[in-house]
Amino acid sequence: MTSFKKRTEKFWDWFQANVDSLNKEMKDKNKVFERIRRELNKVFISIPFLIGGNDGENEITLSPEGSSNLYFLSRFWKEQSPQIAGWSFFDYKRPNMDMDFAISVNAASIQIAKDDMFFHPVLDTENKRINVQIYCEEIRSVADDVKMTYTFLMLDECLGEGRTETAIGEIGIADEKTPEMLPFTELHAYIQKTFEDNEWNLFETPIELFAGYQLQPQEVKNKYRKDVYVGYTCHIDLINSNLQGKDGAIKYMRSVGAEYIFITYDNTGIPNDEKVNHRATIEDRLISLLDAHRLGYHIGGATGIYKSYIDLLVLDIGEFRKEINKASKDFGVKMKVIPF
Repeated sequence: MTSFKKRTEKFWDWFQANVDSLNKEMKDKNKVFERIRRELNKVFISIPFLIGGNDGENEITLSPEGSSNLYFLSRFWKEQSPQIAGWSFFDYKRPNMDMDFAISVNAASIQIAKDDMFFHPVLDTENKRINVQIYCEEIRSVADDVKMTYTFLMLDECLGEGRTETAIGEIGIADEKTPEMLPFTELHAYIQKTFEDNEWNLFETPIELFAGYQLQPQEVKNKYRKDVYVGYTCHIDLINSNLQGKDGAIKYMRSVGAEYIFITYDNTGIPNDEKVNHRATIEDRLISLLDAHRLGYHIGGATGIYKSYIDLLVLDIGEFRKEINKASKDFGVKMKVIPF
């Protein structure tokens, strides 16, 4: 299995070798789209993306569409992109409020401009998000699922798809426009000001947002993660799936040459009040190792009764094992590398 790191390197080698012919073909964007799609599929198997631009300024924008798996992989793809004259590369949709949107969904053909939508915000101080009621006359007559599709497309254009997930809480569709509603064009600025005024962290993508969790530990020494009582993660879906015995995310990552793993070591000789800080020191060293060799991302950690755990996404497991073996003597504990 070719690692995701090597898949990505091959894509950029291909792009650099073919950029001149792609530039010549940009008048036929469908043809260019298909060429790029074929090569991206060799990296991701499948990922939504857009191409655009004019006057020699072109861009490729990937769209993870809410998948933490794809947010990680698209970020790596972007981070490895070379400097190529006339081209920009994005790992998720950025905000774009300078254009009118013409969106067609399924069999519906409805023209929606940014000025056609309105919102009413309600602060969710507990979760540090903003709930919104959305009104748009043009979609009142369509089915509820189509209304939500249009709404999410517009939110992605207004906020960027990352902030739609990190800043927006509950979304409702209103049947009528009420006096307190604000123009949709003000949503982006409203969110920035509200988060600043409340001193909330405004994250660009969901994989930047780490959350803590608590579990009921089991006093078993020979089953990994069963002894966990507290942890934190930027990929709560992976943790929940692991607890439920599901492995969809794990299988997908393996299919593209990546691996969710955890580093574990015995912590019974470490005082309870020092276990978290001890793990954090090792996490910092692992992050440095990952960054130095472009091997992946730290995604969380956990403390158990008997063991401590450090969760990673590794994009070349073979190379990672070689590097961790070289560095293992510097960590001060006997570590094991275990797949999720």
